[in-house]
Amino acid sequence: MTLQLSEVTNAADFAEVVKVEHRAYATPANSLWEVLKGPNIDECAERQWVWHMGTPISHWLTVKDGNKVTSGAEWIVHEINPFEKPQPIVKATWWP
Repeated sequence: MTLQLSEVTNAADFAEVVKVEHRAYATPANSLWEVLKGPNIDECAERQWVWHMGTPISHWLTVKDGNKVTSGAEWIVHEINPFEKPQPIVKATWWP
């Protein structure tokens, strides 16, 4: 089948992305993922969806093979340069 690229627009489609995410991070084992994934897949999907909805410049894209989600990725798209205004230098108090 032809692969399709599309943007995730609802929580139900996003839950399918999280299922793929869980399978991808399970093998090989990823210890950081064990900390981030939470108690179950539904809670993980809900939490990540809330993060996505709370970030207006977040765009989740998926690749589907037919009706099956094969991959997904979040893109943060800035319409203006977020680094245009110089940021203050942070002094590393832990380093002499």
